[in-house]
Amino acid sequence: METLKTVIVDDNPFDLLSIQDELTTSGICNVVDVFLNGADFLQALQENKLEFSLLIIDYRMPILSGIDTLKIISTLKMNFKVLLVSHGYYKSIFHEIQLLGFRNYCRKEPNSYINAISKIISNTEMYSQVEDFSVWEQLSEKLGLKVKDESKWRHHLSPTELKIIRYVCKGYNSREIALKLGYETSSIEKYRGIIVKALELRSSGQLVSWAFAQGIVTPTSVFMESPEDYMPLPKRML
Repeated sequence: METLKTVIVDDNPFDLLSIQDELTTSGICNVVDVFLNGADFLQALQENKLEFSLLIIDYRMPILSGIDTLKIISTLKMNFKVLLVSHGYYKSIFHEIQLLGFRNYCRKEPNSYINAISKIISNTEMYSQVEDFSVWEQLSEKLGLKVKDESKWRHHLSPTELKIIRYVCKGYNSREIALKLGYETSSIEKYRGIIVKALELRSSGQLVSWAFAQGIVTPTSVFMESPEDYMPLPKRML
């Protein structure tokens, strides 16, 4: 069987290494490069730095998602195959990639993507009809697979902590954030430290970089005013 030169784009380091190891062990693919988001991949692609036959790309990623990346790729002249992967099944995703001219979409699980790649190599139709997704759809509901597609921060940061992060990214100091949220300055200082420690970062500077990488803030949002910038929120426990 042909061994495909493969590029993997996935923001989850564990998933990325897992896919890379499984493909290398199976001998079906030779992973030549990996990227943590679609933007970095597209930059390397446009600079003609990549030589590959298969792109395996995650559906949900910060900065530039798998779908947004495919929208750009669909406008380019390309000579490689594409496989979109996710833990959970999303009916809307399958219809959307079809409109973009893609059809290869499977569960982010070894047997699934290795089987999918075998079909890609042999030019076999991956799915004859949408109903073929029924088992995956049932598993997604039964096992809560869609939760695995969410980034870690979605489950470990409260809404108030996310607001604090966004204000830090806007350049506000702890006293200013305290005034806007209706807390004591010492409380904001305390929880800024807790946030940095919980995310295994070392400084507020790293926190800002992390927030941009995770899509919590965007360059545009940093310079936009919001209603919260004009009135403090009711004081409540963090």
